[in-house]
Amino acid sequence: MKNYSYQKILDFAIPKIKEKYSGSPIFIPIAGPDAAGKTTFATKLAEELGESVVLRIDNYLINSRDERITAAIKDGKTGHLLEMHRLYLVFSDINKLRSGQSINERAYNPKDGNTCETGRKIEPGKYIIVESGIALTNHFMQLYSLDKFGIFLQTDRDSRMIFKLMRDFTERGYDKLYEKYGAEAVRKFVLKNLEDFDKFVLPTRQNADLVVDIDSNYDIVGMCLNVLKS
Repeated sequence: MKNYSYQKILDFAIPKIKEKYSGSPIFIPIAGPDAAGKTTFATKLAEELGESVVLRIDNYLINSRDERITAAIKDGKTGHLLEMHRLYLVFSDINKLRSGQSINERAYNPKDGNTCETGRKIEPGKYIIVESGIALTNHFMQLYSLDKFGIFLQTDRDSRMIFKLMRDFTERGYDKLYEKYGAEAVRKFVLKNLEDFDKFVLPTRQNADLVVDIDSNYDIVGMCLNVLKS
C-alpha cells in the first residue's frame, strides 16, 4: 500500500480515536482481506499514535500452513474461522492488556505459517490495536465494549485474489506448496480462503467505525464513517 494512502487513513482516523480516549484503553480492531495491508497499516498507526500495542491474531493460529491447507481441502476449514485460533489465549491476553497487565509475545512465521511464543513481554498501552480478518466479529466486539474504533479495509473480489496471490508467491513461498501439494490443491486452498472471507469476514464491516475502500493498486477510492458505530 502506498504511503500517501496510509496517511489519508491516519489523518482521518487518529483525531477521532484520540477523542474517544477517556482514561481506559481504546481498542482499534483492523479487519479486511488477506494482503490488503492490515499489518503494515497497524504498525504505522501504532507509531503515529504512540503508547500503542499491536496484537496480531495470526499469532494465535492453531495449525501450521501445511495443516491449514489439508484442513481446507479435507474439511473446508480456513484461517477465517474462529475455531482455527487459540481463542481462549487471545481473549485472555486482550483482557490482561485492558487491565494493565503485560502478556507473553507470540510470533507468526510467514514462511511456514507456524506460531510460537518469543519469550518477550508486551506491555499494555493506551491504544490496543487488534489486527486480523476476524477482529470485527461479534465474539471480539463483546470484548471491546464501547471503547473501540474499528477500521475495515475493503476491496472487491478480484483485488482480493490479486493481493493474496502476489503476497503469497512473492513473500510466503507458495511456489514450494505447488511442488508439495500440486497446483489444484493450492488453488482450492486459495479459493476456499476467498469464499470464507466473503462468508465470515466481509459481513463484519458493519461493525466498523470506518470503512476504507482500496483498489487493486492499493489506492484509496473512498472512506465512509459509520456514524451509528462511532
